[in-house]
Amino acid sequence: MLPWLEATEAVLALAVISPDAYIARQNVDRFEQTGKIDTAYLSRLSADATEELDRLDEPYRSCAIGRAVAAESSWNEWNLAEDNARRILTEQRQRQCTDHAVR
Repeated sequence: MLPWLEATEAVLALAVISPDAYIARQNVDRFEQTGKIDTAYLSRLSADATEELDRLDEPYRSCAIGRAVAAESSWNEWNLAEDNARRILTEQRQRQCTDHAVR
């Protein structure tokens, strides 16, 4: 197979898998089983993780979502993941996270 074709396939696979969403999904599932979660780590994930992190109860949800959504951006910086994250945060506002709820 041609090297550029392999590279293209790898990039497309990462776009479909969305690594941050996958990481968040695995951590939320593990939290449901064990009751342990590191929201400080999860809060550093991108907006791609917001939909999975939205499954958490408060205060874990607000602490884990962190700053997933940047300030409003111009039209040429539009991003589907950030748009979805803004929608989620509009439906249920984020609470103040005084200290990361690490269990």
